[in-house]
Amino acid sequence: MSDLAFIWKRPNTIAFPKVWHTFQARDLDSDELIEYRIQDLPLDRFDEALEHMNANYNQDEPIAQVLDGGKQTEHLEDYKLAWRPMAEQKVPLVCFKEGSDEIVGINMLFVINKDDHFMEKIYGHFKSQVTKDIFDLMMILYENFDPFQHYGVDEYLSSFGLSVSRKYRGRSIGDHFLATRKNLCNEFALKLTHTFFTSDFSNHNADKAGFETNVAIKYEDVIKTHPRFNHIKNIKSKAMTLKTMVC
Repeated sequence: MSDLAFIWKRPNTIAFPKVWHTFQARDLDSDELIEYRIQDLPLDRFDEALEHMNANYNQDEPIAQVLDGGKQTEHLEDYKLAWRPMAEQKVPLVCFKEGSDEIVGINMLFVINKDDHFMEKIYGHFKSQVTKDIFDLMMILYENFDPFQHYGVDEYLSSFGLSVSRKYRGRSIGDHFLATRKNLCNEFALKLTHTFFTSDFSNHNADKAGFETNVAIKYEDVIKTHPRFNHIKNIKSKAMTLKTMVC
C-alpha cells in the first residue's frame, strides 16, 4: 500500500544485495566451524522470509505466544502487511551458511523518518486484536519517550522482528545480527538504531551488543496500570523495553 511506503530510500550507490558481515560458527551436524554471512534480503526471497518469520518469530515472540497469535491467520496477515514495505526499502537482513541458500535467520530492519508516522498508519489496517494488543503495549513505552527528540535525529534504523531457525540456535547468530546494524548505520549515515524488545533473551542480547535502555516496564506492572492486559499474565518474559545503540 502506497500510504505505508517509507520516506527514506536506499542510496543507489550502495550495492544490493550486499554482504554486510561474515563470521564462523558450528555447522549443523558437527563441531566443524564454517562461514556464515549476513546480507541484504533479496526481494525474490521475501515469501520464503515470511514463511521463516511465521514459523519462528510469530511462534516464539512472548506477547504473540501468550495470545496464540501464531495460530491466527489475521495476525500473520497483519505482520505480512507490515513487513512488505520494509522489504521494498531493501534494508532487511538474512543469514545464510556457506554452500547453502537455506534461510538461517532474518532481521526485518527498516529506516524510519520522523514524518513517516508508520506505526499510526499501519495500525489502521490491522484486523487482528492480537496485533493491536502488541502495538498498544509498545505505545505504552513511547508515552513518555520520543527517540527522534531525545537523540535529535530525523531518522534511524529500526527493527520489526529478529528470528533464527530453531535448528541453528545456540550459535550467537542473533548477536551477529545486532552487531551488523552498526555496519548499516555507518554505510547509510545513520546515527543510531532503536528498537522495541519484548523478551528476556532479546533484552539480554541487546545489552551485550551495546544497546542502552531508554524505557523498561515489567509486564506485571503493565497489568497493574492497564488492567485490560490481564490476558498476558502468563507471559514467559519479565519486561518489555525500548533500547538504542548509538553508531
